[in-house]
Amino acid sequence: MSEFRAEVHEQPEAAARLLATGAGALGRAAAALRRHRPAGIVIAARGSSDHAATYAKYLFEIRNSFPVALAAPSAFTLYHRPPALRRFGVLAISQSGSSEDVIEVVAEARRQGAPTVAITNDPESRLAAEAEHVLDLAAGHERSVPASKTYTTSLLMLAMLSQAMHPDLELAAALNEVPPAIERVLRLEPQLDEVCRVLQGGADDPGSPGQRPQGGTPPSEQGGADDPGSPGQRPQGGTPPSEQGCADDPGIPGQRPQGGTPPSEQCRRLAVLGRGFNLATAQEVALKVMETCSVVAESRSVADFLHGPIAVVGPGFPVLLIEAAGPTLGDMRALAGRLTELGAGVVTLTDRARGGGEADTVVRVLTGLPEMLTPIPFAVAGQLLALRMALRLGLDPDRPRGLRKVTVTR
Repeated sequence: MSEFRAEVHEQPEAAARLLATGAGALGRAAAALRRHRPAGIVIAARGSSDHAATYAKYLFEIRNSFPVALAAPSAFTLYHRPPALRRFGVLAISQSGSSEDVIEVVAEARRQGAPTVAITNDPESRLAAEAEHVLDLAAGHERSVPASKTYTTSLLMLAMLSQAMHPDLELAAALNEVPPAIERVLRLEPQLDEVCRVLQGGADDPGSPGQRPQGGTPPSEQGGADDPGSPGQRPQGGTPPSEQGCADDPGIPGQRPQGGTPPSEQCRRLAVLGRGFNLATAQEVALKVMETCSVVAESRSVADFLHGPIAVVGPGFPVLLIEAAGPTLGDMRALAGRLTELGAGVVTLTDRARGGGEADTVVRVLTGLPEMLTPIPFAVAGQLLALRMALRLGLDPDRPRGLRKVTVTR
């Protein structure tokens, strides 16, 4: 079993452990924020933690009525012109606690007298040393490069912090249902290969996009086809080019030379779309697919996607929609219908027992949770999709090319 898969399956236990142990530090951090009566919350994060910050923005603005801004760390580290933070609460999210730019945001905030809270999986890290309050994810050591349990415990910790600042009996009860909701998602893994086939362009044979033939090369991201039957081509009077290509000119990247190997395994792009609380899910799932499959996966809010990027969609273009019961459901269903009319290959991840819009394939994750908590089990479903897609390509999801477990930026 891959390390990534093993850690994905550890998440129910990690969530249960956090719920059982996190109350004391949470209470102190929440009390400090309430005493300060902040004008808003400023969050510093990078990578997957930045997607957790997107979730926190919706959570704290909708549930706690705090305006939320995401810090621009380079303003602190490269431009040396930090904003005034005294009236704000400052929250940092870093699984390793070693990102220098995130640490500098917290250090500057503390110098200015703002309350600072660090969410990290390493309570002995430099970030933890700089922050006034430390919230330990207690997820256990994460070995694979793609984050799994540290991401979902970050979301859970944020929801617990929201609850600690403004307690509510219904949310308290719902938080305790998160571990069994994750368990239900994990049982879906055997059913996901058909979903992967749709998202990878229907690849079942070595010559199809989405598959690496024996002895094949890593994926190319570009191509310009001149053969009317090739992906990426615009025939006379036809539709705009698709997102994949295997050119016939030997000098063009992405091409199949005469007598060469079949097309590389993934020349296509993938769009992952969500809205509201699950915009963060779209961002994180797209990142997981990019990391594990070396595929260009774009994440967007549905509203932003309609403002221009939808122009790239044509027949066969794969789209993953993340929908949950709530105010965003109507928009998600309407977009599914429009994408289907354009001929896209649409997969919908939903917590609804029925329906699924006009999607070709529907993945039902019956979370039993309020909308604000659905990003946790939905993220697990996205991790499983990325895992299965990578395995179909013959790639090692534990060791994505060009990546290390800890990335230090300044």
